Amino acid sequence: ADDLIHETYHNRLFALEERGPFFENESARTDACHYSPWRSDPRPVFGVFHAFYVFTRVMRFWRLVYVDLIASDAAADREHIRYATQRLLELLGQLSEARTTLRTANGLTPWGAEVFAAMEAEFELERNRVEALGLPDDMPVFTVAEDGRYVPQAADTASRPFSVKESLRSHREAFDRLMHTAQARSSLKADQATASSK
Repeated sequence: ADDLIHETYHNRLFALEERGPFFENESARTDACHYSPWRSDPRPVFGVFHAFYVFTRVMRFWRLVYVDLIASDAAADREHIRYATQRLLELLGQLSEARTTLRTANGLTPWGAEVFAAMEAEFELERNRVEALGLPDDMPVFTVAEDGRYVPQAADTASRPFSVKESLRSHREAFDRLMHTAQARSSLKADQATASSK
């Protein structure tokens, strides 16, 4: 269901763009230089825009799943409740990062600004609803084992569980290292080109 919602809202946003472009320059679609909390590679701002739109709807889905699971109060649902909680905490952090990126990006058209304002309003509504659930501030990250069980993801050799906050921070730090390395390589190539032209 998560993937179906994701793809449906990508298509919905493409349909909205039929009314006009969201960004003034084509470089918004092609210049991959922005952080996306869902990818390990730099993304065009257009991709972050899409992700913010799509994952706000995915967060709504997981909030409704969580509410339904809590209402069922079945012991068998405890693992599913943990996973839904994890997804909500991840999505809150990821969407906050994406919103920061989009707020600092330039080049929205008036139509793009209107759509982004509606996206932000939707995110705020969902964020408030999720925060009203009283979720923990942090929790271990679980992965799905081959047998379908949820197991904590180990953070270090002591098998301490990796937390959602640590996972989000680690993802951002890896991206920052990647960008720093790319900038250093670019600078080195420029220096070598200058040296060889002398």
